[in-house]
Amino acid sequence: MKRIFFSLITALTVWSCGSSSSSASLNSKEAVRKAVLAHLSSRQGLDLNMEAMDLDVGDVSFRTDEADATVSFRAKGSQTAAMTIKYGLVRDGSGWKVKPKAAAEGGGANPHGGGGGGMELPPGHAPVPEKK
Repeated sequence: MKRIFFSLITALTVWSCGSSSSSASLNSKEAVRKAVLAHLSSRQGLDLNMEAMDLDVGDVSFRTDEADATVSFRAKGSQTAAMTIKYGLVRDGSGWKVKPKAAAEGGGANPHGGGGGGMELPPGHAPVPEKK
C-alpha cells in the first residue's frame, strides 16, 4: 500500500512539474516575441527587415487564454525613440497568436485615432475620417 501511495505521489509531482514548466514557458516574453515575429513575417505586403531592428517586449499581462503586450521596435544600434505597438494575443496550442487588429481593438476602430483605438495623431497630422 505504501508503494502504491509513494508511486502515486511521485507521478503527480512529475506531472505537475511538467505542466507548470510548459505554462511558465508559454507565459514568457520570449513566447510573445515569437508570436509577434511570426505575425509580422506572415503579413502580405509588409516589407520589414527584422534583422535590422531590435524588438523589445515590454509590459505583458497574461490571462488564461489571452495576453496583452506592449512591443517596441527600433533600428539596431539606434538611440532614438522607438515605435511602440500594443498587441492582443490569444493562446494557440503551445504558443501565442496575435489577434487580428479589429478584434484586439474591440471592433473596426480607426488605427489613426479618433475611433476609440487608444492611439493619438501626431501634432500637425491631417484629420482622418472615421470608418463607418
